This record gives sequence, structure tokens and C-alpha cells, in this order.
Amino acid sequence: MEKYKKCEISEEMVVLAKQRCKGMKGGDKSRDNVVGALGVIGTELYYPGCQFVDERNYDLTYKGKNLEVKTRSIYPNTIIGPDLEFLIPKKTPLQWCDFYVCLGVDTKFESMWMFGVMPRETVHSSNMIGRGLSFADIDELKEDNHLLYLKQMYPPEYI
Repeated sequence: MEKYKKCEISEEMVVLAKQRCKGMKGGDKSRDNVVGALGVIGTELYYPGCQFVDERNYDLTYKGKNLEVKTRSIYPNTIIGPDLEFLIPKKTPLQWCDFYVCLGVDTKFESMWMFGVMPRETVHSSNMIGRGLSFADIDELKEDNHLLYLKQMYPPEYI
């Protein structure tokens, strides 16, 4: 059984993601916005019955829990495994979600992976990496980030 749940991205999913990005800074022209919106859509598919709320502190509600979806780009040379890094931006004030749901979307918008979940308290007590530094595929971090690895995440069924 595959540890990280893979799903194909349909054209309809990309269209919906771009529609959801219209009111955001950078709109649907921002690749990061579309990647994030695809992650939310993937989470909605994984957790049937969850509700899209688009609040500042979380994206979805599911079984009485608030979920903040964090999505990273997966490049052709990215090795998906336990040591894959995952950065979650440090927010001030802290996001008041119950769980962070972590996904990856390939750069061609063909596939996505559900990596796992992290309770908010676990994320906010993790190691930090400072803005201005180069990290993995990122030339310069624009803000402070919590540094996590896939091996630290709980399986998606944990929620």
C-alpha cells in the first residue's frame, strides 16, 4: 500500500482552483495561489463531508475540527519520502486551526499527494527556519517557517 495517497488532478479541479483564487492577492495568475487552492480541493475529496469556509485561520471544517491546508509544489526531481521537507509559514497571530493538512501538487498540475496531518500544537513547537535563507527549491524564504518532515506527520486518518 502506498504511504502517501496519490490522486490525479482533473481539468475541472484546476478551473475550480483558479476560480477560488480570483479574490486573492495575485489572483489566479499566482502559481502559489493555484497550488494552495488545489490542495484545499484535494482535501475536500479526501474528507467527504468537509466544508470549505475560507477563513483567515483555516480553510475547512470536518467533524467539528478546523483544518488549515498547506500545499507544496512537487518538482520532477523531488523524492517523495520520509525526509521530504515541508515548510509551514509562521503566522502572527498564530492560525487557530486544530490540524494542518499537508499535500503536494506536481508542477504540471497532473497529480497530488495527501501526505498527512499535524496537530497545531506540534507544528508550533517545531524547529524554525528564518526568512532570507535559501532552502531546498526556494531561492529565498520570504518569512519565518516551521520546518517539518513527512516522517513527523500523522496519517490522514488521524483526524
